[in-house]
Amino acid sequence: MLFRSWHDMDALTLLGVFIGAQFVIALLAAPVRRLTGMPPASLPALALGLQTILLPAVGFVCARGLARRRGFRLRELLAPPPTVGWWRSIGFGALAYLAMMPLVGAGTYVWSEVLRAVNVPMAQQPVVDILLGGGYPMWLRLQIMLLATTLVPAFEEVLFRGVILPLALRRTTPGRAIAATAFIFAALHLHAPSVGPLFVVACALSLATA
Repeated sequence: MLFRSWHDMDALTLLGVFIGAQFVIALLAAPVRRLTGMPPASLPALALGLQTILLPAVGFVCARGLARRRGFRLRELLAPPPTVGWWRSIGFGALAYLAMMPLVGAGTYVWSEVLRAVNVPMAQQPVVDILLGGGYPMWLRLQIMLLATTLVPAFEEVLFRGVILPLALRRTTPGRAIAATAFIFAALHLHAPSVGPLFVVACALSLATA
């Protein structure tokens, strides 16, 4: 199997890219805003827009290089097995998505009750405020909506389900590997109200790809 070709350092490298790119983008957002003449209030949307472009771009370049070093092509990891095919994989993915929605809803409710019990305020993710709120350029909102639902999740799947999860499965039981990978995935989104729902989503995705 392809996951045998990944090394621990590959996971650490891609995790470093995932975390480091977000810090670098946060530092770049203010100079880019001044250079483009956008108003100060547009800074959060601009930072998110840069993230949706640069994070998957840098991430896929690094993942492709690491895959070639290990002796295979990245698209071999992304493509479904020849015995399954694209259409069957898409259909299975759609069914898995529908099946996990009740679990995500239950996880959201339970997590929100936990946060209320410890007096943590509930707030929606900044991306939702940006997409639904006014005052931001339409082109920027469209770019964020398009890339945040395509390229960014694609890179996250490569990193968490394509590299980290298989490596974790080598060293511990499936349950622990899935839980640990899901927790890292949820925590790195840096939004406390989303940790519970994202943990459930990540567990479901891991089970679907297993």
